Amino acid sequence: IIRLLLQDGRVPVDVRDDRGATPLWRACFCGHTERARVLLVEGRADHHLCNNLAEKAMEAAESEGHKGCMALLQVRRRWRRRCLQLYIHMDHT
Repeated sequence: IIRLLLQDGRVPVDVRDDRGATPLWRACFCGHTERARVLLVEGRADHHLCNNLAEKAMEAAESEGHKGCMALLQVRRRWRRRCLQLYIHMDHT
């Protein structure tokens, strides 16, 4: 269902509920690693967004002990940081 909604494009990947939580935040809070992966990779969800209590998806996963989601978000963070480093290096050479 997530893939269909992402492909359709009528629902933004970072839509928020009444508590400010995004689908990625909810997936990580509930421990749905594959759903979180689809949102991050295929939907390009922003893992930096916070809910109304200023909690990011990583904090939601940590609070519930969902190690799969935590690992996924850590890999995503390192990958984005490395891409930025490569971009900066290419821009100055």
